[in-house]
Amino acid sequence: MDLKNLFMASQGDSSQATQHTDPSGLSMKKLERGVWFLEHRKHFKRVFIAILILISVLSWGYNIYYVTKYLAVGMEQDARTMQGLSRRLLPNHAYFEKLAPDPIQISGVRTVENAQDIDIMVELQNPNPKHYAYFSYCFDQGKKNIKCDQSFLLPGQKKYVFDLAESELDSRFNVNFRIKGTNWDKLNAHNIPDWTKHKQERLNVDFQEVEFVPAQSSGVSEEVDLARLKFTAFNDSSYNYYEMPLKIILYKGNKVVGINEYTLTDFSTQEKIQVEMTWPNISFNVSDIEIKPDVNILNTDNFRKPGS
Repeated sequence: MDLKNLFMASQGDSSQATQHTDPSGLSMKKLERGVWFLEHRKHFKRVFIAILILISVLSWGYNIYYVTKYLAVGMEQDARTMQGLSRRLLPNHAYFEKLAPDPIQISGVRTVENAQDIDIMVELQNPNPKHYAYFSYCFDQGKKNIKCDQSFLLPGQKKYVFDLAESELDSRFNVNFRIKGTNWDKLNAHNIPDWTKHKQERLNVDFQEVEFVPAQSSGVSEEVDLARLKFTAFNDSSYNYYEMPLKIILYKGNKVVGINEYTLTDFSTQEKIQVEMTWPNISFNVSDIEIKPDVNILNTDNFRKPGS
């Protein structure tokens, strides 16, 4: 007998239903609820299907709305966004200009007159702390190239470029300095993390016992006015050099009265080299003497290995 028949039977004979007990614990209330559910289960099914249809309609409506909105507005916004991103991601001219090193700074050309010729000098400065330069240059007078050569500038370096003993200058024209071309390179931060320390370790040269004797009291010659410059160069670094060119400038007050060059050869670590050189036509005392090494410490070919 199923639940419904059992329930109908119990309605017809209440005394029998009252006396009926189910070993499993089934009661009349449970039977009533079960019968009610069976009678209305089609309604439950319709409600459940209606809820599913409603959820589906809402979902499809949501999707259709936003797809339509994207097609109408979103695609254009995405296109503008991607265009803006591409403009920001692709380096432009201003970006490269910002990364490019600043140009070499050039002071005015100075000339120093001797008895039979003229010495020319110009001061250059590299304003970039992490870039170094190899450049070609010319000293010009009018349309004539007086001297053309090549040189270098280390990061942050200030140096002099000389043209000595020019005897065919035209007094009608000023001497100009022109940089023909420059090749820049950047320090490798992995190999040289601290440029100041790197430079000090390799250019630790001390110039000691510097003495200048004017021409009239030098005793070198009675016929030619020759002054004498003496100094001791001490290599207090840990590096040996095949050659170390020096730039030498004599001052009287703020005026440059003499320029010259000298090259130390086989300049070993902890070595002292005594230098003595003559200077024509300076018969007065100088107030200051500037001696600067002019060696490219970024070129390893300039260093001599120990024992070689």
